[in-house]
Amino acid sequence: MLQGINFVFLFLNARFFFLETLFVLCPLFIWVGLMGGAAYVNVMHNMLDLPALEDTEREGAIVLSLISNDFGVLGAAILTLALDNTIFSTSK
Repeated sequence: MLQGINFVFLFLNARFFFLETLFVLCPLFIWVGLMGGAAYVNVMHNMLDLPALEDTEREGAIVLSLISNDFGVLGAAILTLALDNTIFSTSK
């Protein structure tokens, strides 16, 4: 939920640019990065410690998680390019 709030806030800031100072934005970016990293590490930790998974299932779950992460990064990059050339374009 906090990541969703961060996303909406930063999306609106990118669109309307109401918060310009880096003294506020940089700590916010660090906060977002720490939250994302904590979520990533927590998922990996939970998969490694889940007693219901056998070793082969655990390995498959981790690989599937890492592949999904890579596709998420790719999707975010494509979305960024699309938004940059449409909604956030400075030429009208």
